Amino acid sequence: MLVGTAFDYLFRSELKRLHPDAIEDRLLVGEKSVELVRKGIERDGYYKARNWVLLREDLGIMEEAATRWRNLREEFLKTGDLTDEFLEATLSFARLDELFRSGYYRNPTKEIDRRDVEDLRRLYEIIPEDVKNHAKSVILNPDLSNSFVCADADLILDNRLIDIKTTKHFRLPLDYWAQIVGYLVLARRKGIKLNRVGIYFSRYGKLWTVDVGPREKEALSRIEQTLWAGLPETRLSLPFN
Repeated sequence: MLVGTAFDYLFRSELKRLHPDAIEDRLLVGEKSVELVRKGIERDGYYKARNWVLLREDLGIMEEAATRWRNLREEFLKTGDLTDEFLEATLSFARLDELFRSGYYRNPTKEIDRRDVEDLRRLYEIIPEDVKNHAKSVILNPDLSNSFVCADADLILDNRLIDIKTTKHFRLPLDYWAQIVGYLVLARRKGIKLNRVGIYFSRYGKLWTVDVGPREKEALSRIEQTLWAGLPETRLSLPFN
């Protein structure tokens, strides 16, 4: 899971390097974790994660990991030089995601497994040129949240919504389909027009896509109406990212 999250950051960094005008949130998910803890400590003097009570010292550790990654990422964006230091920083930074997504704290100072660094580099090296170079419009980690649901997708390349899967299984289980449909419904409510959706299987360097034609859009409309008619007046978080 850690390598998968780190690769999401690395892939999006590569797209940002190749497409400097790519749209990207000011705060990424790992940095949103830092903000959560900072606000909690400012308010209560501590932040209670599901598995740990974080104090100012822990906040400092998180801030240092985020700052280090940002600085090394800027170097990568300028030079394109994929150093081991940047890969290690990306793995450390990826640990921060879990706090925002599930409430669990993972210490970013934990020693990085050398095999994970090598794995991350290999995943980077097999990204196909036609996947990363041919888009005219790039949106990184688009926020599809609304008043009911918290969700962020991985990429929108032109009119294609792409989800990244770092798994040894090259298949399309039901939960992948459910995730894609969920993203499509949320994108529709945001007014985002999509004609294709796909999954990039990073361990295989393969991008699978499918058209979203008139029949699919009609089905999505029915799903959307049914889903929103039954939603409670509470804010939900999609169980997949």
